[in-house]
Amino acid sequence: FGNLVNFIIPSLDLNPLVFVVAGMAAMVSGTTSAPLTAIIMVYEMTQDYAAILPVMTAVAVAYAVRRRLMEGDIYTLKLKRRGKLIPEGLISDLKANLVLRDFVSDNITFVAEEGVASSQYDYACVLDKHNNVTGIIELQNHFIAGELPIKLLKKRSFVILSSTATALDAVIKFHKEKGVIALVSNNNTSHKDSIIGIISSTQLIKIIGDITEKLR
Repeated sequence: FGNLVNFIIPSLDLNPLVFVVAGMAAMVSGTTSAPLTAIIMVYEMTQDYAAILPVMTAVAVAYAVRRRLMEGDIYTLKLKRRGKLIPEGLISDLKANLVLRDFVSDNITFVAEEGVASSQYDYACVLDKHNNVTGIIELQNHFIAGELPIKLLKKRSFVILSSTATALDAVIKFHKEKGVIALVSNNNTSHKDSIIGIISSTQLIKIIGDITEKLR
């Protein structure tokens, strides 16, 4: 490639070896998410100031393309596939690495409009005749033990989030739809069989805060 560039634009008079080291640095940057390390490592190997600018350009482009196409690098990809939290830059990408399915409350019950809900659950999902959720009741906010008639309790409207959504997705959805509670669903519907749990905006803030504190 270096020889081709020199053939097309001979006035540049570029050393083909510069393209070799720039490509090497770009590979390191893209696969390891360590652009500064790649630049420093290549300079220490070559001791060539003339190579710094093309190396920096190649490293920046490689890193940007990798971030655009893939979330993980060779160090984090396998861990992310296992659902492990690997925030890049420690705190900066934290919300984007928290997957909702790992944090939802599954202490929920499903009840019909005419039914009753037990206060032992955190939430009651009110169902229509087609087993679709029409509203959510926060049972932990009621201080009456035993069974509670659904008709006497306040139903909340909700948003629907995918089980693969991240905390950042949830924050954006809550803000956009002015919601405070969400059904987390396997297929983005409110059908009883697809619901894996519920998360509120208050819970989400607490989860992000607790994990952030642990990472400090």
